[in-house]
Amino acid sequence: MKILSIIWYIASILILYLAFRGTIRYRFINLNIKNIFGSIKSKSKNNIKPLSSLCISLAAKIGVGSLSGIGLAIYYGGIGTIFWLMIVSVFISINTYIETITGMKYREKVDNKYYGGPSYYIRKCLGNKILSIIYSILIIISYGLLFLSIQVNTIVTVTTNMNIGSYYVVIILMITIMIIIRKGIKSITRVNSFLVPIMLLFYFGIGIYIIILNYHIIPKILLDMIREAFNIRSIIPIFLLGMQRAIFITESSVGTSAISASSCDNEPDKQAMLEVLGIYI
Repeated sequence: MKILSIIWYIASILILYLAFRGTIRYRFINLNIKNIFGSIKSKSKNNIKPLSSLCISLAAKIGVGSLSGIGLAIYYGGIGTIFWLMIVSVFISINTYIETITGMKYREKVDNKYYGGPSYYIRKCLGNKILSIIYSILIIISYGLLFLSIQVNTIVTVTTNMNIGSYYVVIILMITIMIIIRKGIKSITRVNSFLVPIMLLFYFGIGIYIIILNYHIIPKILLDMIREAFNIRSIIPIFLLGMQRAIFITESSVGTSAISASSCDNEPDKQAMLEVLGIYI
């Protein structure tokens, strides 16, 4: 576990360093609210719409990581972790901007369909075929086995508490997923374009409802959050925990945004700004 922690810290520091360089290089473009929201109006030249591509990206970001992950952050580091989580999320969004543009620049077109992402620009830009293969294998294992198993386990746990048999739930999930992915990216895009907006409505709706119910303690919560975030005795572990949660939740620097964005024939800059919007959401 210590080795994994060391790797996490090294990777996190590198991601922050790249975010700092990228922010200076692109003159704080990830904070340009006008351009971020203006990218919503952009249009694609193929069947994959820019907003549909964003929905695929958001489908991966909104879920277990951004709910239970926050709970774990507060449990282990206190409420101060949320302050650094928000700051780091906005800061590292420049990495998502850069990886999206790079992914679209080095993507390939096969049978009128675009394919791109880190495995493509690692091979073409860096000229390292072995590293691109390693990345492809790792991302398949991460999503195909690890991330999805967490999602499924959460669903099964919740439904089991509702006296629904776990085997039935797993079978229904398997059949549903098979139907969705069987026809490829168009089918996945269509389903996500329908489900993700509904997810967002529930997500924000419940959040606003909770805030309204507890409006009288919101000022105290915000003050406690800032006070704990800058507690001299524990600021370093709180910051590191918030930083790691931010990277995990936003998937910034992981490369998944570049993969989904590459399928859309939009202007690279505008599509990249849409992916930054996904981080803000």
